[in-house]
Amino acid sequence: MRRQLGELQSLAGLLAGLPRFLRQPPSLAQARAGVARRLARRVPHLLALLESVFRLRPQSPYLRLLRHAGIGLEDARGLVEQSGLEDALQQLAAAGVMLTVDEFKGRCLVERGSLRFQIEPGDLDNPSLGSGISARTGGSRGGVHRVKTDLRLLAAETHLLRLFLHGHGLEGWPIGLLRPVPPANAGLANLLRYAGLGQTVERWFSPTHYSRDLLGLKSRLMNASIRAAAWGLGTRLPAPEVLARRDWSEAARWLAACVERGQPGHLDAPASAAVEVCRSAAELGLDIRGSFLRVGGEPFTSAKAGEIEAVGAHATTHYSSAETGKLALGCADPRSPDDAHVLDDKLALIERPHRLADGAELSALLVTSLLPGSPKLALNVQLGDYGLLEERSCSCPLGAVGLRRHIRQIGSFDKLTSGGVHFLGSELHRLVEVVLPGRFGGSPIDFQLVDEARDTARLTLRISPQLGPVDSERARNCVYETLSQVPGGALMVEMWQHADTLQVARAAPLRTAAGKILALHVARVGESAVQKTAVE
Repeated sequence: MRRQLGELQSLAGLLAGLPRFLRQPPSLAQARAGVARRLARRVPHLLALLESVFRLRPQSPYLRLLRHAGIGLEDARGLVEQSGLEDALQQLAAAGVMLTVDEFKGRCLVERGSLRFQIEPGDLDNPSLGSGISARTGGSRGGVHRVKTDLRLLAAETHLLRLFLHGHGLEGWPIGLLRPVPPANAGLANLLRYAGLGQTVERWFSPTHYSRDLLGLKSRLMNASIRAAAWGLGTRLPAPEVLARRDWSEAARWLAACVERGQPGHLDAPASAAVEVCRSAAELGLDIRGSFLRVGGEPFTSAKAGEIEAVGAHATTHYSSAETGKLALGCADPRSPDDAHVLDDKLALIERPHRLADGAELSALLVTSLLPGSPKLALNVQLGDYGLLEERSCSCPLGAVGLRRHIRQIGSFDKLTSGGVHFLGSELHRLVEVVLPGRFGGSPIDFQLVDEARDTARLTLRISPQLGPVDSERARNCVYETLSQVPGGALMVEMWQHADTLQVARAAPLRTAAGKILALHVARVGESAVQKTAVE
């Protein structure tokens, strides 16, 4: 009851804040000034975060890590002031003041020498959040996690989005969304971001339905309440239109209709869904030349960009997280299809060495939230991603305002992604190592999930030919049934079923360079092994 009351109060606060948010869209000059102001206050914002950890959150996991490392508030403040923001965060991470993705999600104990504790839901919630959009992320042992998107954060992100639209020449273009309905966060949050700029979203296509339970009812009512309040303020927010399974034609037809009207459309969609829309347009003979697709949620590769460009459309990518909001926006002067500006005005992003299960080492990304409206308090939190960070000048408005750090070749080393929704590798081990062998025989090394999304937007369940006959449809349904039981998993399964993402191949599981067979084999940059089907 207390949680339901809190959600109602949060929604009421958001509705009360909508008039100011919707009636004051930032001009281009105001957007530049807002980003520049936040860039100038990065160090004070980090110091404020550290002070809140020491003085306002006595049970904070970060405080326990800092104390275990022998670091007090004055030590931390001196470190930031003497070494600079990113170098200070590197030194804190080296001292153990960081969280892996499994620790952050509460899926495993935090262990640093003699220190052992479990992060519980709510431990990392931002206490300064009052109103906001309540969304949920899926978890396994950690359960379902609530994430709240605050209007203050959306307001800061409208400054960045204004510069992005200006740089890509998209101001005034008709906008469409292809995002799931709540409780997933991306659809409604993006709808409000564009509305906060005074940009009209014409259509909202969804590959998922509202769930038929109390959560689905609350999500439907929240969405309807926000739309009704916006309508009363003179802002039209479209209702979501659920697409038929494996049918992307409505989104393709909308893009074609925009072209026919004389102004191509701007579609905001997950990367794989954007590719499917372009394929649908080609199959139907629809002209979507000149359309712009703003993609995200998954690695955006040259192969995916090529499929979009083949129909005469253009695309760029954003990098986001439910826990932190936008992390990077696509550059208008890119070196690669996935070249994006790190949003240093609202967060800090550093790299730390991380050893994978197969023994390989890569540079994992750690994020720290800097703004008071961030959904979670993040201090050197690993999101399960990696990428190539570099600093350079460009002609893009985002670079001109001072966002000079770029990131590209973004990928995930321990999760499967489809439609912007994730399953961590730890959630898949039981499926591959226990459930599938128990249902179809064989051993754990006879089954493997391979994320081939970097090139084909497909996920493959590889089943060893040595097992003999196995019904592919039964195996696929076993995966769906098992993952649907993971809290939050039903959304992912519905996305996979809609896009026909999961394929079954009678092929030997892939081995790493060290000869290991992993339950989850995630393709990384430059890796071609996932394309092989012969026994290795």
